[in-house]
Amino acid sequence: MSDRSALKRAKKTAEQGQKIQDRIDALDRNNTKKPKKQSAVQAGQREYPDKLDPIHLDKPGLEADLATAPMYEAPDYLGSS
Repeated sequence: MSDRSALKRAKKTAEQGQKIQDRIDALDRNNTKKPKKQSAVQAGQREYPDKLDPIHLDKPGLEADLATAPMYEAPDYLGSS
């Protein structure tokens, strides 16, 4: 398998993913259902944002491009003693 064919398949797959995401975004824009009742923010070990940023990354995207950084670690995790 050549690098060109792998690159071609990767590009085609990314385009398919973008088409799917565009279709989902269009469905979301046309959704006329009532918004769900907002529930309380889940309490935990850290402060969580009340509302996430309305950002959407093009695929393939970098999490570093998000305005609100992803939260990976559990700050109070102690592990086994």
